[in-house]
Amino acid sequence: MSAYLYDSAIIQKFNRWTENTNVHIYGPEQTRQLFEIIADTKKDKPIELPIITIVRPGGYQIINTNKRPLTYDGRYVTTNDNGERYTLQLNGIPIQLEYQINVYARKYREADAYMRELVFNLINYPELQITIPYHGSNIVHNCSIEISSTVEDNSAIPERMVVGQFTRLSLSISLVDAYLWDTRLKPYLTLEGGLVIVSSDTDVVTEDLDLTFKDDTTT
Repeated sequence: MSAYLYDSAIIQKFNRWTENTNVHIYGPEQTRQLFEIIADTKKDKPIELPIITIVRPGGYQIINTNKRPLTYDGRYVTTNDNGERYTLQLNGIPIQLEYQINVYARKYREADAYMRELVFNLINYPELQITIPYHGSNIVHNCSIEISSTVEDNSAIPERMVVGQFTRLSLSISLVDAYLWDTRLKPYLTLEGGLVIVSSDTDVVTEDLDLTFKDDTTT
């Protein structure tokens, strides 16, 4: 399970916060060609602001590159697949992901108000919940969002095609306790008397490929 799980979780979190506003959220995949996407969608009509983009500028950092028990013999979870019991082995490698949150609006005052709401929500509700789907088991992992101490006004960016077209404020965030996940399914054999044996001979490796924001009471 790759970094896209975290991309999706952040997009969902921001969508919950802004569901009662007129803000449009664009995730890492979309923001790579943001203005082309908007132009194609709107057929060259004026861009509808405000917009919040979530950008992952690079890849990610591997925190520990050494072999450890977690990387090859990690967490075990019992699961059911069509009535048959299996043990799901979940291996992990710790990583750190960095994102840039950009707020676009027509006027500075509006962009500043949206960024203020984001800062409050990110500080008060920093938990990010990741769901790892595999063979009917939705395994939940929690990590935390840390924000930088600086909000940058970088309105003079290349995408600014007309002077005064919009204001852009940016904030950097990083994820703590994030992992790359590897899942392995093992047959679950049971003998009478309650003795349980997990077979290790048939590992199967698979990767499933208004202005005020809403309070996030469910992270």
